[in-house]
Order: sequence, then structure tokens, then C-alpha cells
Amino acid sequence: MMTDAELRDLLGRLELTQSGAARMLGVDPRTMRRWIAGERAIPEVVVRLLDLLEHVPAARKRLENTLNG
Repeated sequence: MMTDAELRDLLGRLELTQSGAARMLGVDPRTMRRWIAGERAIPEVVVRLLDLLEHVPAARKRLENTLNG
């Protein structure tokens, strides 16, 4: 389980804004704001995807290319 503080920290390490992270994860920006504010639990699948994006740069690059392409 990831806390809101851990999510904020991870987004900082990934150099992602809340809106950029929401876009990358395919969620509404309001959902991201609720996770950041601790109003909603962060789904395990989101935690795993963010972990993958942090530790496998090629996965992040491919996702970014897909979203931008």
C-alpha cells in the first residue's frame, strides 16, 4: 500500500506533475488529486505501474511515446 506522501515523493522523483501523472496513468486529474490529498486509497495496480516507470526507464519512454504519438 502506498501513502499519499509516498505518491507525492515518487511523482517528484519521476519529475511528473499531478496532471502529467494522471494522463500517463489514464485517470481523471480529479482522481489523482484525491490520491494526493489522501482522500482515496491508491489502487495497487497504480502503485505497481509507477514502480515500473521508476525502475524501468525503457517502459516509461515507451509509454510516453505511445501517449505522444
